[in-house]
Amino acid sequence: MENIIKKLPSYFEGYYANDNKLPLEITNVEYFLPHFKNLKNMNQTMFISISKERRVFVNKGKDVSWTDGNEQIKDIGNRLGLIVTEKVIPHLLNETPQFIVDNTWEFMLSFSEMIRNQYNNAVVAITGSVGKSSTRLMISHLLEEELVLENRGNHNVRFAMPLYLSKLVNKPDICALEVSINALNSYDSGNMTKIIKPSIAIVTSVGEAHMSSFRDLSSVARMKSNIFEGLTDGGTAIINRDMDEEAFTIVEKAARLKTENILTYSINNQSADVYIKNVVHKKYIDEVKIQFFEKEYTYQLQTASLGMVSNSLASLLSLHVLGKPIETYLNRFVDYRSLPKIMEKTQLKTQLETVFLLVDDSHNAAVPSMINAIDYGESIAEQFSGKKIFVIGQIMDLGRITADTHQKMIEKLLDSDYDYIFGYGGHLKQIFIDNQENTRLSWFENVEELRDIILKTVTNDSLVILKGSVTGGNFSSLGMKIKKSTFLV
Repeated sequence: MENIIKKLPSYFEGYYANDNKLPLEITNVEYFLPHFKNLKNMNQTMFISISKERRVFVNKGKDVSWTDGNEQIKDIGNRLGLIVTEKVIPHLLNETPQFIVDNTWEFMLSFSEMIRNQYNNAVVAITGSVGKSSTRLMISHLLEEELVLENRGNHNVRFAMPLYLSKLVNKPDICALEVSINALNSYDSGNMTKIIKPSIAIVTSVGEAHMSSFRDLSSVARMKSNIFEGLTDGGTAIINRDMDEEAFTIVEKAARLKTENILTYSINNQSADVYIKNVVHKKYIDEVKIQFFEKEYTYQLQTASLGMVSNSLASLLSLHVLGKPIETYLNRFVDYRSLPKIMEKTQLKTQLETVFLLVDDSHNAAVPSMINAIDYGESIAEQFSGKKIFVIGQIMDLGRITADTHQKMIEKLLDSDYDYIFGYGGHLKQIFIDNQENTRLSWFENVEELRDIILKTVTNDSLVILKGSVTGGNFSSLGMKIKKSTFLV
């Protein structure tokens, strides 16, 4: 990959306000000051200064909390390698080179596309209503000995994509990006996968996570299928076979328009290339047996909800496409950790010495992941002698199917063996009121009351599962409130 810093005026419409201290090399790109924490290569970092106006534009004109880029770096700009900005920063003119452009967002789009075109290693793009973060993190974890460029947290929206592609200047061994539905639409520069140009494109699921914006599952499937539009020649599509049949047909057809290399995985559909043969749920670790083409493999996961196992199949297929001998990576699953609040297990002890297991799965609450959490708890419940408690928060972004979906989730919980079902969030309130004669059900106005009742209800060797949306309230703070009121075992 060539060093293009001196050639920027040749490639892009802009000019250097000063170029007497140009860095020999740029190995990093940033646009947000908090990302500079612990940054070791600031003098090789190009900062792209995004104004509030540009940030609002990318957010489809909706207001967003954002500090002008020039203001963000006013105190640290002299330590940067290069600043790309629309307005000269006078007090830094003798300190840091500044490349002046008309529109920094458009510059970043063009720069990222150019850098991607110069990058020759594999790029994996992952989308799905659920599972994209865990799949991406698994790929990164399995390839821990290699330099993997990936999203920070679940920073996966349109605004994020050109930033990460620009970071390919650091020449990583592989790039693995999760891509939200927000980055797949036709707004502004269009579908971001046309810039990402994945060599492997994965669809982990199509579910009701976006029904406030889409007419039906088929519409969601068509939008998710956009992940394949940028697929490189000879690239591979990896698809979860377990989605709704019509949705799968839409996704598979879209993939086939771009490639003949299509691989599928499934929890139990033996027509898939890879599928689960058996999962043995133990108290703190689970054993997974899979059929991987003609071979059978076994490995361990700390939290083997069927959703998490499904994600592991997608990650293994990715390694297979990359030419990796997967049998040498299987033992790495046992110490895999996802993002905080994704099936996060913590053994806790109350002030009364009551020990219980908390499973915090409040990272998101799309319908498939809600079902996975309910089913996972049931699969390990018999191994706990204490009370089993499921705490359900509301599911957001369901639009017109909100009431019906929440009703179905409560019915599923009532058909389960959980001793207590505690609810939180406005979408659930009326359902709990309508069933107030059922002593297993209780709805709570705030998370502090919810925390208190959980700690009063647990008995020794209890199981507590938290599942709800991170948006639409502060349900996601419940796990931390419980931890602060207890002790680690």
